[in-house]
Amino acid sequence: MSTSQKRGHRGALRRRGLAVVAVLIAGGGLLTTSVSAIPSPASFVAISPCRLADTRPAPETVGPRSTPLGSNETYSVTVRGTNGNCTLPTTMVGVSLNVTIVNPTASSFLTVFPADVNRPLTANLNWLANQPPTPNAVTVALSGDGKMSIYNLSGSVDFTIDVFGYYEPASSGPPGAPGPIGPQGIAGPKGDPGVNGINDSDPATFVRGQKSVTSCVAILTPPVGRAVVVRSIHINVYQNTTPGFGNNVLLYIGTGCVGGVLEAVNPATIGMVDLSYEPGVIIPAGSSLFANRQNNVAAEVLAIGYSVLASAAVPIATLDESRSSTPGPNVDG
Repeated sequence: MSTSQKRGHRGALRRRGLAVVAVLIAGGGLLTTSVSAIPSPASFVAISPCRLADTRPAPETVGPRSTPLGSNETYSVTVRGTNGNCTLPTTMVGVSLNVTIVNPTASSFLTVFPADVNRPLTANLNWLANQPPTPNAVTVALSGDGKMSIYNLSGSVDFTIDVFGYYEPASSGPPGAPGPIGPQGIAGPKGDPGVNGINDSDPATFVRGQKSVTSCVAILTPPVGRAVVVRSIHINVYQNTTPGFGNNVLLYIGTGCVGGVLEAVNPATIGMVDLSYEPGVIIPAGSSLFANRQNNVAAEVLAIGYSVLASAAVPIATLDESRSSTPGPNVDG
């Protein structure tokens, strides 16, 4: 065939809708590739090559067909399962091939595509009449029933199909073990100050023990439904009308000056007595701190350091606010 005849034939191929993507020129022929999209993510599995089909006459024949592919002919090949010299999974969705054309009688091209879609305007292999055997790699998705189709434009041509791997639907494995904790990041910028809180409308009730009182006095009462933690008590013992008999101030927790005594203050001399309790003594909801004096001692509770708890029964360490009275000066009787 002369150069002008070849150009004319190529023009005829273009007029008939030939779509070619050239990627490599080798072995005297123009090799092309076309990758059909697999509709969902898939993982490739390589295998030892096997021959799926060979349309040349016996003894070369592999598979059910032993005649060339004709002009403008489409032929479907079953890929899944056992076909030709291959046994492939029935779950695969795509296949990696090496397709070779042999004995072409006219210049043409080959298109490989899933058997359940319209033939795309692409070419996987291009050749001239009487060209030597020419291979090319092809990756193609399969139809729902596991088939692919092969189309030849002009003349007749034998082909061989060798399988080098297949694609299985991808699946995620179980979560891996947690990785190590990364280093601590740098401190972020300081935030804006928050709004001021509202004043406590429910403090405990503190009553200074008056020196004129000669009986039981409730000196600290928690708010309704809440408890109080007492951490310090300041008492001024300023007079003893019975020398040598002792200066007694008794403190109780409950509903009066009965039961167990929290503290019996009996100083050797008159003056300020500072009592400290750590982590604190709880006055539960419904109770009060009481003071009583005996033996004609003159005394006064000047201040109490305390904190109001969030509820009637919470750990001492959990505080929501503080209220402390301020100790005053010693008082002379």
